[in-house]
Amino acid sequence: MGIQGRAAQRRRAGDPLAGCDLAYSVTEAGSTSQRNLERAGLVAVYSQAVLIKSFA
Repeated sequence: MGIQGRAAQRRRAGDPLAGCDLAYSVTEAGSTSQRNLERAGLVAVYSQAVLIKSFA
């Protein structure tokens, strides 16, 4: 498991002693990062579109 996978597992574990029961992460849809987080047990709750228009 790589660094990102270990970080995702740690995020998922949270810190129950501090009262943490949620984790939040942002990735591109369908990316390797999203797959790594899903492998660590996180679940995508929603997706958000970011729209950009160039006026040049």
